[in-house]
Order: sequence, then structure tokens, then C-alpha cells
Amino acid sequence: MASRPSPPIVTVLLPVYNGERYLREAVESILTQTLESFALLIVDDGSTDGTAAICRSFTDARVRVHRYEENAGVIFALNAGIDLITTKYVARMDADDIALPSRLARQVAFLESRPDLAACGCWLVELVDGRLRDVMRRPTGAYLRQTSWRPVPIYAPCLRTDVLRALRYRPEYIHAEDYDLDMRLCRSHRVDNVPAVLYQYRLHQASDSHAHHSAQQTNSWRTFREHFPSVDVALEDFRTLTGVSCAASPLVRRRLKRRWHKELFGTFAASARDDLWYTARWLRARVRGR
Repeated sequence: MASRPSPPIVTVLLPVYNGERYLREAVESILTQTLESFALLIVDDGSTDGTAAICRSFTDARVRVHRYEENAGVIFALNAGIDLITTKYVARMDADDIALPSRLARQVAFLESRPDLAACGCWLVELVDGRLRDVMRRPTGAYLRQTSWRPVPIYAPCLRTDVLRALRYRPEYIHAEDYDLDMRLCRSHRVDNVPAVLYQYRLHQASDSHAHHSAQQTNSWRTFREHFPSVDVALEDFRTLTGVSCAASPLVRRRLKRRWHKELFGTFAASARDDLWYTARWLRARVRGR
């Protein structure tokens, strides 16, 4: 008699709206994971392109599609998905990204071995025009806790479902909902990153960070000010402080952050390491001419 499949330990939550261009590749990257005990929940937020047909084409029993006829926005889709999840963990996935084969196995094992953690992220590599570009090594350990205010402290997060269900995504921070969640998560729970590249993050003109750049930056600044009210930083200085904008030289940025050294870093070592991080980003931007 064939053995029954193990019940899923993690649900991959994938919201999508008119994502036909990259959706199949994203889903297939989940279906080829080395960890087999997962569920994939696709929340189709009223797509009007070929997304629904692509979703119907998957016959794997681990795939579940929840479709809404009207588009209500990504935050509605995420929170609706959270309410449907019953597994121990939930892993976030965007409809235009790619999870490397060991992503779920590594993140679930990491959380299983660290009961003190509420969530973990991973390192990622940028995917631009079908080509891999920069590897983004996210901070780990104590340095992550000291710089968790920088976007994005944990990317491609895998979270304990009860924690995510308690925090949820807040509609008032639309287009910056991930940063807002990260800020609240990092200030109320312990998190860390798996020090390995497990995710490919696709950059393209239709992505949220491009299409809604201004709103994303404004709402990121708003949630930052909510959590650091003593750091009275203007929006443009916030962009420099967080490294979103690399227009300012490292020296100018160092002078700026001196005003809030204690609130943001706590230790000289963390601040010096942050200087090296920004300098590397600034040099890379100069090389690319932007």
C-alpha cells in the first residue's frame, strides 16, 4: 500500500493580479521544491488577463486557487489568504519572482531549529531582463536587529502563521505593506535570515516598486516615523538614510545619520558596518551611471 503524503507544514501565499507574464514560472519554482510537504495558495485578486486560465492548468493537488471576481488590491488578497491558512508556517511569494529549489526546506528547517524566531528571510539575487545581477546579502544575527529599520530586513519571509495572523497587513500602508509588516515584526519579535541565496527577485517596469515608486517611498517613510518618532527625518533624507537613494555621497550620509546614531544603531561597530554597506551601494550606482 502506498504511503499517504505528509500533511503540509508550510503554505506558500502567492497573491496575483494580471500576472500572466511570469506566473507560471513562479508557480513551477514552488512545485519543484525539495521540500514536498507544502501547500500553495494562489489568491487571484480579480485578474482580467490569462491568470485564471494559468491557475486552472495546474493539476498538482498541493495547489489551491482562491479567486475573487473584483479587484480589491494586494493587501485585501494577502489578508484573505492569511485567513485561509492552517499550516504551521506561511512563506510569502510574489507572482513574478522565482524560489530556488531548496528555499522552503532551508527556511522551514531554520525555524524548526530556532523556536525563538517568529520569521526568517534569506539572501536573494536580482533578476533583470532574464539575467542574474546583484546578490543581496541581508544582515543576520545582532546586526540585523540593529539595522532592521532599513528596507528590506528579511526578504522572501517564512513566518509562523500565528504571528502573521496577529500582525496582518495594514491597508493604510499600501505599496509599502511589506516594509510596514517588517517594521512591526522586527520590533515585536526575533527574526533572522538564512545566510544563503534562496530567491530570485525580478526587477521590471510593471513591478510595484517601479509602478508605484512615489507612494511606496512616502508610505515607507510614514511607517518609519511611526516606529521612530524621535528621528525627525524628512522624506528625501529618509531615502538617503535607508539607502533607497544613493545620490548622496557616503560622507554626506555619515553626517546625516550622526544626528540619530543612538536611536538607529546603538553601537559604533554597527554604524561603521552600515557605512561600508552604503558605500558599496553608492559605488555600484556610480558604476551603472545612475
